[in-house]
Amino acid sequence: MTLPNIYSQSRVMLFTDRKNSIKQIDLCFKGSGKHLSFKGLRKIGKSELAKYYIATHPEQQLAYVDLENLSMTEELFPQEYVGTICFWYFNKGMGFVEEFHDPFIVMKKINDPLVTSTMTGILQELEKKEPNHKLMMEYALNFPEQLSSRDGATFGLFIDEFQLFLELSGKFDIIRLLRSIIQNQQTTRYVALGSWMTKLDELFADAASPLFLHFTLESLPNFSRDDSFEFLIKYFNQFEVTLTKELLEEMYKLCRGNPMYLRSLADRLLLLNSTGIAMDVKGVKMAFLTEIASMNGMINRHCNYILNISLVKSRAHATLKAIIHILAKEGEDGLPLSQISEKIKRKPSIVLKHLNRLLATDLLVKIDNNYCFADPVMKQYVEIEELGLDLSLSNTSIGQIRPDMFEELKEKYLKSSTELGTAKESEVREIISNFNGQVLGGHLFGKDGTIMLPKVNEVVNFIDIDSNGDIFEKNFVVEIDAFAKGSENWLVEVKWKNEPCSPSDIDLLTKKKHFIEVSQNLNIDVLWIISKNGFTEKAIDVAGANDVLLTDGDELRSVKKAVVKHKGK
Repeated sequence: MTLPNIYSQSRVMLFTDRKNSIKQIDLCFKGSGKHLSFKGLRKIGKSELAKYYIATHPEQQLAYVDLENLSMTEELFPQEYVGTICFWYFNKGMGFVEEFHDPFIVMKKINDPLVTSTMTGILQELEKKEPNHKLMMEYALNFPEQLSSRDGATFGLFIDEFQLFLELSGKFDIIRLLRSIIQNQQTTRYVALGSWMTKLDELFADAASPLFLHFTLESLPNFSRDDSFEFLIKYFNQFEVTLTKELLEEMYKLCRGNPMYLRSLADRLLLLNSTGIAMDVKGVKMAFLTEIASMNGMINRHCNYILNISLVKSRAHATLKAIIHILAKEGEDGLPLSQISEKIKRKPSIVLKHLNRLLATDLLVKIDNNYCFADPVMKQYVEIEELGLDLSLSNTSIGQIRPDMFEELKEKYLKSSTELGTAKESEVREIISNFNGQVLGGHLFGKDGTIMLPKVNEVVNFIDIDSNGDIFEKNFVVEIDAFAKGSENWLVEVKWKNEPCSPSDIDLLTKKKHFIEVSQNLNIDVLWIISKNGFTEKAIDVAGANDVLLTDGDELRSVKKAVVKHKGK
């Protein structure tokens, strides 16, 4: 079989699953029913599906048009679209498609009267003082049908990132024009692909859209467990490596069946193994955490890109980031509007507008009444991004990486959907909610004598934004793990990591105190930091100078026992 440049024989061998999708494409290209569309998260395999189909159906007249690679302007798009069609129809996808974006090269390479007349019509219109951009677009969009009807063939077009057609709606309604042309075509069949899922819903599933009922809209999901196993087995077989079922299960659980994540994890595991790290469950977890927490990791880069473009599509970045960070700390089921509003200290009507913006970017989804991440791996990325950790390997050898760094990440951020127990921050808030004037030994808080606990009326996870940059950088998200109000107001931070608390943690809390006192117009009486592994000597000195209470992990357990013991007294 002769394969076009876009899909090699090795990729064909690795292709997994999608049998139902291929059957649907078969029916579409045979002229049965509506045109077809697939929506799905980026890197889920939509483009891979199209390229695989083209590579394995050489007997059919097919084309792959990626709108992200075309100039989305009324002047250039018609020329490049026609050139791309020619690249596939006459060159069978062999060579470089970019060469065919030049209309003069196309007419020189392809001696065909229909090609010449179409390109000439577009160029002549473009030379006019006031070009008719709609007419130029009609030349381009009608071209595939004119070719296939002339030659008595069915022409199947895969159009990737179909929603980008909307960028051409400056001087006329491109979607209405598409409908008027597509509905009259007999020998051209379309498969639309798109990663902006809400836009595809609007284009194909909304009754108000001109394309409603013209396309069948399907979702392309992650691999199932069995399909993930099949892909991984085929991939590692290339390197004569056999994975145990335990490792397959672990890789599937971590990546949730996302094809791109599985491939990236597999590559990272092989790289780590080449440096002497065992190919076992611990090695798999180390590979995954390196991928998600290192700027060198493909998963990290992908998540960073998706997060950035999602926020670019929306306004009020700081508020959106605050919502994202709140949901990243919750379970995968997410939170309802009321709880998000309570945590962010905004009116539900305001928060709802921001949530709708995030839904429109496909970063979040709404299931029942809860808002949650569309991609659970993205949730873990946001958690790690907020911590500010980077496991980039450019300046150090893999063998020098501290094992406890991976253990720390595993403990704090590698959470599965069957996660047991509550987050340490939630546990601390629960402990503080039982404060009712009890007197405890000062040694539990890094002080001499005794400490009288306040009578607490409420304790919340506090989040606000320094929108003016009065204390922090502009739009800095200020978060407090536990804000206790009552006879005294306490700010409490929880540092549950495998390192002692540093002076910078103390300094940050004191700055947060100043911000809250100004923004909330109230006095903060006590600052308290709880650190799993204690405090550096410098941190203890800084805390003493700022009158900050200090409690380590063991002391917290003693505080909890004492509070429960004295509850109600």
